Amino acid sequence: MNGYIKPDAKGLYRRHYASSGSDAEVLGRRALVELLERGNLHRDISGALIELLVPNDDQRANDRKLEFKHRRRGAPQDAMAVSAIADAVRVEIYNGSNVEAAIDKTMSKFNISRDYAYRCWSKCKPVFEAMEADWQRQNSSKPK
Repeated sequence: MNGYIKPDAKGLYRRHYASSGSDAEVLGRRALVELLERGNLHRDISGALIELLVPNDDQRANDRKLEFKHRRRGAPQDAMAVSAIADAVRVEIYNGSNVEAAIDKTMSKFNISRDYAYRCWSKCKPVFEAMEADWQRQNSSKPK
């Protein structure tokens, strides 16, 4: 359901999912079925989910099946990669670079476009700023 994580050629950790019908998908479905069978869900609910999840060759298979797909159109966002790119920009800024230089270094490091580096940075910058403000608040109130 949540896939697995491994680094790509650029060193960015990305989420990967089992291909439809692959051995990994079938194994994942069987594992989820096993968890549902042992769980505390009401039997009617777990039974209905099991019928949707088991592979076609299982006698419990329903006419319908449950599929895990991305909800939005276009290429899916990889939150881990976005965070890693934004963090690389943040580290460069922390080490004394201005934003433009930090973006340039990050572009080179991950071989990405300027536009994508800026989008990643702008998406995560408010979170980094909030974390920094929280850290400052916590450390300014400590007695010396």
